[in-house]
Amino acid sequence: MLCEICKKCEATIHYTEIVHNQMIKMHICEECAKSKGIGIQSPFSISDLLSGLAEVDQHVEKAHDPVCKGCGLSFSHFRQTGRLGCSECYATFKVPLESLLKTIHKAAHHTGKKYAKDILNVPEKAIEEEINLLNIQLQNAVEKEQYEHAAQLRDQIKALKTKIGLP
Repeated sequence: MLCEICKKCEATIHYTEIVHNQMIKMHICEECAKSKGIGIQSPFSISDLLSGLAEVDQHVEKAHDPVCKGCGLSFSHFRQTGRLGCSECYATFKVPLESLLKTIHKAAHHTGKKYAKDILNVPEKAIEEEINLLNIQLQNAVEKEQYEHAAQLRDQIKALKTKIGLP
């Protein structure tokens, strides 16, 4: 992907900024980032992140380095690479992994998301039907060259799709 500013160099920095409650994403090269005053930190790996979480060491004795029976991966090697070797690793390293997950995510199990439709208690079917109706109206407005009305309909459709989590 090319830099969005100079359109010459490869974009290596993916910059996200929130301005007035709107998220702005930019894909830029290092030179353009420096010229814009965007601070660039040296890249780090997942193993750097994992090794920085010292709480894992509390559950794994230094003299005892557990090894997965399925793939032969040791916990110390997992900490270096940040990757498990097989599905049995989850059972073998259960205690230290739970500690790691609690440190990173504040929980050791996935609880899911609450989508806007659940919060608003608006049935998804009703919103989908309204979107379909608005799409028909949008097509009619475009055919009749009523572009201002078509833009309003487009914005309404986009807002409804956002409510139910559609792109």
